[in-house]
Amino acid sequence: MCKMGQINVQPITMAGIMLIIISLTTQSFAETPKRPPKIDIGNFEYVLSSVNDVTRDVIVYWQNIHENEKNTIDDSFEYRAYYTSIADNNTIIYHPCNKTYANHATFVGLELNIGYNISVYSANKDGLSTEYANIYIPNSP
Repeated sequence: MCKMGQINVQPITMAGIMLIIISLTTQSFAETPKRPPKIDIGNFEYVLSSVNDVTRDVIVYWQNIHENEKNTIDDSFEYRAYYTSIADNNTIIYHPCNKTYANHATFVGLELNIGYNISVYSANKDGLSTEYANIYIPNSP
């Protein structure tokens, strides 16, 4: 996190006693996480869906980033996983995962006969990482 500070010193004399008042002003600049997590090829698994027998639940795994890359001092850091689809009017729709954990995300009820591109971002209160990790989940025969 980038920080800038300014110190003001103000001497005050009262009844022969010298007081020094020091005020410190700091400013922090918002910064998103430095990078996304790392996903290796094949770092996923799927099972027949818990919802029905014609869809699947997909779990995508990643390697966490280091603490100093999260660019946050509070608990706002998280990973966000999405897959995308294209609507009839050619707009991109982002579908978030159903549940995110420390090192994996679960997508429930994905169709068996469709391949999915899944993107994983690092995020904090200041936004998403500019880059993302991507993994392709092929259709299931």
